Amino acid sequence: MKEVANGIYCRIDPAGRTNVGFIDCGDRLIFVDTTLFPRTTREAISSARAISKKPFSYLVNTHYHPDHTFGNQEFSCPIVAHRLCSSLMRNRLPEELRTRIETFPKESKSRLEEVKLTYPSQDFDEEIIFDDTHKTTLVHTGGHTPDSLAVALPEEGVVFAGDLLFVGYHPFLIDAEIESWLTGLEKLKGLKAQVIIPGHGFLTDTSGIEDMISYLRTFRDNLVKLKREGYSKEELAIRPEMLSLPSRLKEERIAINIQAMYDKTVI
Repeated sequence: MKEVANGIYCRIDPAGRTNVGFIDCGDRLIFVDTTLFPRTTREAISSARAISKKPFSYLVNTHYHPDHTFGNQEFSCPIVAHRLCSSLMRNRLPEELRTRIETFPKESKSRLEEVKLTYPSQDFDEEIIFDDTHKTTLVHTGGHTPDSLAVALPEEGVVFAGDLLFVGYHPFLIDAEIESWLTGLEKLKGLKAQVIIPGHGFLTDTSGIEDMISYLRTFRDNLVKLKREGYSKEELAIRPEMLSLPSRLKEERIAINIQAMYDKTVI
């Protein structure tokens, strides 16, 4: 865990897997997100415990995706998320967990077999502020997923952006609503944070938000243009370079994103 501001810590995964962190609120801690495996969540908790033995008062899930929630079982405190998160988890994750166990390689399969789906116990609609030393604020944005939220600490200039931001990596757009995502990013930009912890990738500031806005606009505009010119979903999926996206890691996601977004795109 790295301290990025007074009492605010994050663990950046060097391979682009889920970033997690915690906030020291004086007499208690708030943890942000878990990982795909209970085992790696326990490792993150151990890293936090090397810094502070204070009790966890809340775990925050920034959205329902399994790489942010499959480790929820490792916490006994209340789990807070947007009101849509629990229903999305209940409707989608049991089948996703079964599929992953069936298809993942042996080591990952054994780690996934540990998962006991654990759902949020407290929710909110648009915003909730915890009365702690940092005035920790959960802000619903949607966009990446319908339930996506950011954790803002405005007095310290820090934001946990969840998967609203992918820094250095192509994003997942499978559940995306790009216009809502862009609106949410503008809201985050207005916070003028000096340190932003993305869901995946490296620490950034508002320049990372600008890059994400530019990326999403490029994806949207070029997909509309190519669809208008008559290119099919299948043609674009095998020629993803036609979208002229900036170079990032995990290029295989472009084809997946084209397949997910093509039919949603209005020309």
